[in-house]
Formats: sequence, structure tokens, C-alpha cells
Amino acid sequence: MTLYQISGELTTVALEDAKTNCSGGELAELVGALDTGGDPDSPILHGLRSAFEAYHTNRFYDELSECRSTEEFDRVLEDLDLFRRSIGVDVDGLVDSVKDRQSEWENENYSSRDDDGTHCDAIAKPSAA
Repeated sequence: MTLYQISGELTTVALEDAKTNCSGGELAELVGALDTGGDPDSPILHGLRSAFEAYHTNRFYDELSECRSTEEFDRVLEDLDLFRRSIGVDVDGLVDSVKDRQSEWENENYSSRDDDGTHCDAIAKPSAA
């Protein structure tokens, strides 16, 4: 078996596995590692698109619900941008979902700090002299 054949077999196995059990980060690594050669009919590109569809259907919203920091939301947005640029999938709706969830998360985590008003009042009131 030649190195080219081994590489092809490993690529096939990786793509098949990605279609059933792949996180966004893992898919991003796979997209970065595999060369489609710029061919829109490349079997690798078709495999990556199938893996993306499986990720979108099976894992995306679970991963999104687990984001707990600005950095985690940004990572998901970066991965989506990579998928759009590299494999040509439409991620606009997913990007909107991330931004909406991030906005909700920020409102929950940053506005709740001042709900009792004590923090803001302490800043706004001048001290008695």
C-alpha cells in the first residue's frame, strides 16, 4: 500500500467518523487539515459538507447552550466563518443564533450584577463632606 493510498483511507475514515460524532472544534481542525484541492466536486469537500450537516443537526445547539464566556462564543463564530469560507456552507442562520444567545448570556451575566442598584448608587452619590 502506498502512502497516497494510506492517506486516502485515513481521510475516508476521518470523514465517516466526523459524520457521526464531531464537535465544532474537531470539525474545524479537520477542515484545516484536509485539502480539497479547490475542486468543487472533490469527494473530500462533499464529505466535509456532510460532516457539517451532521454537526449542525446533532451537535451545534447543544454546544451553543454550553457556551459560558465571550471567548467560547467567539470560538463558535470563528469556526462557522471557517466552514463558510472553506467548504462553502451557509451559516448565516447559525451565526444569528450564536449572536442572539451571546446577547442573552451577556444580559443575564452582566445586568444581574447591578439589579439591586447598590453598585450604581454608590458611584452616583457624592460623599457627604
